[in-house]
Amino acid sequence: GLRDDLAAAGWESAVMLDGGVSSQCDFSGTVVRSSARKVQHWICVWVRHPAEQPDENSRKRARVLAAAAGEIGVKESPPGSNRVKYNDDYYGRPVSGAAYPWCMVFVWWVFARAGLPLPVKTASCGTLAGWAKAHGQWVTKGFRPGDIALMDFGGKVIRHVGIVEQVLPGGDLVTVEGNTSLSSDDNGGAVMRRGRPAGWVAGAYRPGYNQ
Repeated sequence: GLRDDLAAAGWESAVMLDGGVSSQCDFSGTVVRSSARKVQHWICVWVRHPAEQPDENSRKRARVLAAAAGEIGVKESPPGSNRVKYNDDYYGRPVSGAAYPWCMVFVWWVFARAGLPLPVKTASCGTLAGWAKAHGQWVTKGFRPGDIALMDFGGKVIRHVGIVEQVLPGGDLVTVEGNTSLSSDDNGGAVMRRGRPAGWVAGAYRPGYNQ
């Protein structure tokens, strides 16, 4: 499971050590010793096999997920103002007055930061959903990490959006979202990692790297 998480995040290799108080690893030989004795715990070395090197689409997906996760904890200031750096970048100027709720703007920002701008610049969840439907990139099941999940919270109107980070065994999602909180799902003022029931997702825009 750890290997899969690291691979999804774009890691090429990893070394995991559990050698007690003091340990040394000699990669040039076959004996691993601590001082004058063998290390009492396992040392596990994983290096991705050349045949498992991620393809370009996997690298793109990893860039998006890393860019999204790197923003977790960012909050608008002052609370309730929608003033946040993502709106500043979207409008091309510092937003000093009332600004648009920014869940979709956050997604736009993440994809731009990852070097994969969305095909339509919009601050509207509905507009992105409409574009996806019109261009054959709308999915309603079988969600994958890197999809953009459009949420109606079990209703009929799309109100919120997040980037799928993980699909749980039962089909529910772990997402990274902007403008959310534990007290307000769709206007909470923070970037957070959220767990979302699959039934709350109206559908998703599937970027080209997930085709």
